[in-house]
Amino acid sequence: MKNKGKNSFRAEKKIRGIRYSKNFSSKEAADEWLLNLEKNFVTKHNGSNKSVKRMTVKQMLVRLVEVEAKKDIDPRTVDAYLETIPHFDPINNICVSKLTVKQLVDCFKKIRNRLNGEILSKSRMYKFLGRFTRALNIAARRGVFMKNFEDAEAEIVGYIKNNGKDERTNPPYTGEELELLLNYVAPAKKEPWWVLPLIKVYLYSGKRLGEIIGLTNDKINLKSKEIEINSMVSGRMYHDHLKSHAKPHKVEMDDDLYKVICEIQEQNKIHRPGSDWLFPPIHYRGRPDFKKGKHKCPYKGQPILDSSVRKFIKERMEKSGAGKKKIHDLRSVYATLRLFQLLKEGNVLAREIVQAELNHKSYKTTEKYIRFADELMNNGHKRNVISSFFSSLEPKQVSTAVDVNEELRKRGINPEEIDWELFYNLLLSFINGMKKAA
Repeated sequence: MKNKGKNSFRAEKKIRGIRYSKNFSSKEAADEWLLNLEKNFVTKHNGSNKSVKRMTVKQMLVRLVEVEAKKDIDPRTVDAYLETIPHFDPINNICVSKLTVKQLVDCFKKIRNRLNGEILSKSRMYKFLGRFTRALNIAARRGVFMKNFEDAEAEIVGYIKNNGKDERTNPPYTGEELELLLNYVAPAKKEPWWVLPLIKVYLYSGKRLGEIIGLTNDKINLKSKEIEINSMVSGRMYHDHLKSHAKPHKVEMDDDLYKVICEIQEQNKIHRPGSDWLFPPIHYRGRPDFKKGKHKCPYKGQPILDSSVRKFIKERMEKSGAGKKKIHDLRSVYATLRLFQLLKEGNVLAREIVQAELNHKSYKTTEKYIRFADELMNNGHKRNVISSFFSSLEPKQVSTAVDVNEELRKRGINPEEIDWELFYNLLLSFINGMKKAA
């Protein structure tokens, strides 16, 4: 503490690398301010929680339960279960950093059971409590105090209100939604040149947006019909590697994808010469090379920003009347249609092939993309149907999509009564049995 002037006392203190200072008229007022400042931070920390703001377990649990139950609860309900946690200090009302996520999960479940309400699964409980504590850490590092608890809470409230469902558990584009989007961005609508070709590449390859935007001409071999995927673009940064757990690989182009790539390259030669990127911006001329990011970019020109693409597709989905969807949901469409195609062909390794094509390390991740296979199959949108629809955008060509529901009804089968997941499992079991018998 420094004395500045006759009646001016300046209090200074550095906490967690952040310096705080304030002027007071008396030494007592300065001492009281410093004492209150220290009380708002955890003086000791444990494990990875290096900085956690002064938040009590009781406060957090009361608020979380109220949000999920959508009603107020008696704080004494929480007290009874906090006493069951080992090493709990009721006097200091121990802060979040001294509790494990597992202890929070167990305590939360006990409280929710007493309220006779539905509780989230164990994995989802771990997920949202983990996200909540990380939000507290960020708030602490930014110097956010207890009065701004709502800011940290906002990270998780939406997740809880959605009954613990992640965004990826929502269905991907249905046949009708996909048709609305494609009709809206058709060339006749005077949309930017890259919209329809990019959607085609997404549907025909199943790659991530950063991998598609990061494609350059030297990675595309038209003679062997192969595309090399070993780098990506994220935001304004070029990465000479893929997303974590994703491995560099090659994609074999079928006739549909090959045709789209050729059309894009021919258009680039006319309107955007000199750029190495498959998807350069529409106003390429005069732009500097893309040299930003951790890794120096060896290619000429600039690619389209992924944030611009996501925002553009989201706006077009809402305007087309198909609702709120993301461009990443097109990956689910590819996975679903590809799985249906392989199962129809009787391929025993259908699910493993889809996992490899999506470049997922774990099959549990792939399941999130293919769990709606029956929905898209009932809508009749197989891979050849999408090809037919793209062809219908050209003059004097008509799409002839096959309605799977109609075909089943002709055979006396009600599609709504079919358990498609059970059907897939029985089909795979039958094929495996035939293979062993052979």
